[in-house]
Amino acid sequence: MNPDIKPEKIAVITRNYYYTPYIYSESQAEVTPLVQYCDDEGYDTILFSPWTVHLNFYKQFDYSKLFLNTKNIRNIMFEFGNIYGDDDYSHFKDNITVLATRDNGVFHFKQQLAFSNPNKELQQCFFNDLEKRIFGDTLILLCGEINMSGNILENTDTDDTFGFRKYLDSSSIKLILNPIHTYMGSGPTLKKRLALADKEKVLLSYWNQYEDYEATVMHFSNRGILIMPYDELVVDNIETSYMITSYSPKL
Repeated sequence: MNPDIKPEKIAVITRNYYYTPYIYSESQAEVTPLVQYCDDEGYDTILFSPWTVHLNFYKQFDYSKLFLNTKNIRNIMFEFGNIYGDDDYSHFKDNITVLATRDNGVFHFKQQLAFSNPNKELQQCFFNDLEKRIFGDTLILLCGEINMSGNILENTDTDDTFGFRKYLDSSSIKLILNPIHTYMGSGPTLKKRLALADKEKVLLSYWNQYEDYEATVMHFSNRGILIMPYDELVVDNIETSYMITSYSPKL
């Protein structure tokens, strides 16, 4: 069983990835100052938007160094990935999401390519992998895996084709973290996120900004959709301009 990461004060760090070349952190040296800034501000958890660090650096990363000289940070989640210049979404299977914890080690995940058409094999793979994504009452749901919430019906409701909502309702999950590569804000995708949120659960989606001033964090609950505000985050000696959004699961 995975440990309970108990996120209480979360820093969601996103960035604008539009500019050429597509911006990744090219080394650990860029991530470390961001971690230190968040630690100084009293955050215990950092969620980086996907494509955080180039996939080439996956085997070179020293996770223990992320927590050096910090006292508040307990959890850091980010993705090693690559942006390909085509529409072949199978490339997303190469990306690796990492949850690094101060006291409980490092956990690695790969996105399951989920589609809305019924597929028993896909369903089984998804649920087999899901247990590895639960940390206490927190679930990590990667990008388009929200499609497992079902199909949009004619009356705009969603069904539960894969039994995902039934699974959630029988669990102790309260917080769903849903990092997205780029904004997925069509009517159906918003409804699918809302279908996973109820009076007991909230879902937090966050993504890389493509257009200047585009929102990068949304909070879904039984009260509807809340677009979260962000502040510009500029750290000394780092050329990339980041956005930071503060979030508490008690919101």
